[in-house]
Amino acid sequence: MPRRRRVFVDCVTYHVRCRFARGARGFAARGVNKHALRANYLSALAALQNSALDAAYCRKQYQRHEGHPKPHVVALLALARQRFKVVYKLMTTDAAYDKEILIASHLDRERQNTNNGTRAA
Repeated sequence: MPRRRRVFVDCVTYHVRCRFARGARGFAARGVNKHALRANYLSALAALQNSALDAAYCRKQYQRHEGHPKPHVVALLALARQRFKVVYKLMTTDAAYDKEILIASHLDRERQNTNNGTRAA
């Protein structure tokens, strides 16, 4: 993998939250590319507003985490994590992004899960 890609991937995947000794608010650990994290977060926000598929995924995650103190935050972070997985796969393999294939595979999984009686992931 080229160095530029490796640095981006290492910085974003090493997203560790640290705490102050007094238990104050968290901060990103040293070595984390804060610009890449912010870009990933803003990308998830834009996708939530502009993509019906991503908005549906976020609603599903929101319903799944209803007992959580901040289910909207958990849902948005799950969307950002999913989008990062797609970006990582595109960067590390020769795969091409095709939204139609992504939607078709999602619908196939939904159909299989409803036939098996299991919950969709």
